[in-house]
Amino acid sequence: MGSPDDFGDRPAWKPPAEDHREQRSTVWITVVLFAVFMAMMLVVAVLVVGGVKAA
Repeated sequence: MGSPDDFGDRPAWKPPAEDHREQRSTVWITVVLFAVFMAMMLVVAVLVVGGVKAA
């Protein structure tokens, strides 16, 4: 009888190992994009409030 999966490296019920480096880079990209978005929203809010006060 053969192994439980095609490669024989692990049982069929065990999920494959995750690459944590790829996961960390995805998290950092998301954090940086969110920070840039929030900074842009802050600039827009300051300009809107400043425009309302000037009028």
